[in-house]
Amino acid sequence: MSLILSFLILFIPIILALIFRKNRKVLIGALAVPFLVILLLCGWIVYEKNYQFVKSTDLTNESIGDINLRDAISNHKMKRSFHVGDNVYYQTYLTSPRLTLGANENDEVIFISTNLKNLQTQKQIQVSTPLQVVIEKYGEHYYKGRDMGMGEYIGYLDKPSKKTLLFWHEKGKVTEIEFKLIKNGN
Repeated sequence: MSLILSFLILFIPIILALIFRKNRKVLIGALAVPFLVILLLCGWIVYEKNYQFVKSTDLTNESIGDINLRDAISNHKMKRSFHVGDNVYYQTYLTSPRLTLGANENDEVIFISTNLKNLQTQKQIQVSTPLQVVIEKYGEHYYKGRDMGMGEYIGYLDKPSKKTLLFWHEKGKVTEIEFKLIKNGN
């Protein structure tokens, strides 16, 4: 189906341009159609995939369990057994089988990721919560994404505090929760 649609959008205008090559207006119009369609499709994809276009959700009091962004990472090193890992994005990177923390050069937590069922967000969302409940509690202002090997997620963005909360999901249920600070809109 998509092959047929591609043919119609791209090749028929080119064929028409070749047939009517003596008429400049028809030629320009026929060649402009595929260009405009591609431009509109690319613009829509960028709009849909870019979190900058989503309305802000208040995440100022958000945390995952007892862990909050900007906490001193040393507060959490002692509570759980972590493996110290390497990561290009975080000065300190602590991992356990089901919880990961990343910290900046000031030893502040800037990344939290978990698939533990006993850790919840402030709105009682945890792993295995139905995605519809997440949307009911956090609202309709979210963006969608997909990461190869990880799956699909919906994300909520707090623009003033530069935080994003991602709910990775599969078959309509949350499989992992990720909470992090974003830098310069990235």
